[in-house]
Amino acid sequence: LKPGGRLIATMPFLYAVHGDPFDFQRWTSERLRQVLQELDFACGIVEPMGSIFAVIYDLVHISLGNASSNRNSMYTRIINRLVMPIMASCFLFLDKKYAYKGKWITTGYYVTALKR
Repeated sequence: LKPGGRLIATMPFLYAVHGDPFDFQRWTSERLRQVLQELDFACGIVEPMGSIFAVIYDLVHISLGNASSNRNSMYTRIINRLVMPIMASCFLFLDKKYAYKGKWITTGYYVTALKR
């Protein structure tokens, strides 16, 4: 970015392995701040995006829905079309209620920074 340019990004944190074999590390809020500073950014916001129930939902969704070897099976279709939307609503409600735990258990971070 040019000086004065604004960076808006999200960074996954607690998530299933993805991009394997190149999934080498997880970025904490402090690591994000450190790297932004090293790259000459004035860090604006590093904010957790999901708390404990969002993490649980993500893990269940990956293990039951997306990780199925046969995505067209009746079992997978029932899970994805009926069970997951109901779970998503319940988990979203619970996640908002327990959002204060997002500092320690999160699905990732929302980041804004300004290039110096």
